[in-house]
Amino acid sequence: MSSDLDVYNNNSNNNNNNNNNNNNNNDSNSNSNIMNREATVKTEAEVEVVVVEVEVNSLMEVVIVVIVGVSVVVVIVVVGVVVVLVVVVVVVVVVLVVVVVVVVVVVVVGSRRRNIK
Repeated sequence: MSSDLDVYNNNSNNNNNNNNNNNNNNDSNSNSNIMNREATVKTEAEVEVVVVEVEVNSLMEVVIVVIVGVSVVVVIVVVGVVVVLVVVVVVVVVVLVVVVVVVVVVVVVGSRRRNIK
């Protein structure tokens, strides 16, 4: 038979064990909460990094589009200038050929008329 003192000691030990278990549970819960907070902070930091990378990527895309657009315009202008220069050269050559032909015809016809008279 157990005495009242044994029952008291047993109850006291049980209470201490329960308190220790509760404290351990609280510690592990607070540790997991801290880990969760750290994970959340890390995730938010990673999200900010991703957002910055996306902004940089979109900025780079805009820069690339602008560079390509300007390059296309420059190429079109250069091709246009070259075409205009080629047309001008062709017109000048044709005019010179016509002038030479007219001069030759006038000289030849004029010399024949003199010979005829």
